[in-house]
Order: sequence, then C-alpha cells, then structure tokens
Amino acid sequence: MFELTDSQACFQRARGGLEDSSDIYNHVGVSSADAAFPSAFGEAMDDDPASPTYFRGPFGDRYHEEEYEGIQTPGQAREAARELLRRTLYLSRSVEVDTNALPFLDVLDVVNLTVTDLKVTGSRYFVDSIDIPLDRGTQTMRLLEARSIGL
Repeated sequence: MFELTDSQACFQRARGGLEDSSDIYNHVGVSSADAAFPSAFGEAMDDDPASPTYFRGPFGDRYHEEEYEGIQTPGQAREAARELLRRTLYLSRSVEVDTNALPFLDVLDVVNLTVTDLKVTGSRYFVDSIDIPLDRGTQTMRLLEARSIGL
C-alpha cells in the first residue's frame, strides 16, 4: 500500500466529491419493465452500521428506483439493485489527485490517502484510473474509496 499525503513533495492538488451530494443514494429498488414477464421487484440498501452512508444513520434513507428490461424474477431484480447500489456508493467517495509521475502505481493498487482540505485522513482508496503524460508532467489519478458496504 502506498502512503500519499498532501505534505509529500510529489503531491500537487486534490479534488473530491462529498458523500452528502444529492446524487448519491443508499437504498435502491429495481423493477421489471418488460410486459412479457410477470412483475418482479427487488431492493438493496447499505445496511452496514459502520458505513458512512448507512441508511439508518446520519446520511438518511435516500431511495432511488429504476426499471430494467429483461428482469424476470425477484432474484434478478435484487441482484440488479445490489449492483446498482455498489456502483453508486463506490462513486460517492471519489478523489482526483494530481501528482508528479508515480509510474510504480497501477490501476487497482491501494493508496492510503491523507488530504487536509478534503478532510480525508488515512483512508484507503483504490486507483480507478491514471493519466500519465509522456513528457513526465503532472499525472492525474482517480481514486475510489475502498470501503465495506452492507450488501
């Protein structure tokens, strides 16, 4: 695991979203949209009390519903809801970091990140993408928080 702090010489700047964005939800319902099959519904929610987006915690219960073609059973609907929730909650804690080139880092490596301005202290993030310029200039990494969600 690579330690990256805003006090290191390679660090230039960081930008990040906050979990309290109105675009983030922690409770998802998925229903079938295909009239050729019986109606099916499934839901998923972040039910981990240790999670910052726990649906009964200070984040609140933020519900979002989708209709999908091809859903035929409640099991398929539940699995689709879980996958939608996983993608949403991983994206809820993304940070974009500009640094000098760090060619030893690769996608899916884990970074222990500390950035005072974003109020991130020793949090584990995995590298989602890296843009490394050929001229050894500033590299940009998109990091996603590696955290447990109750699914």
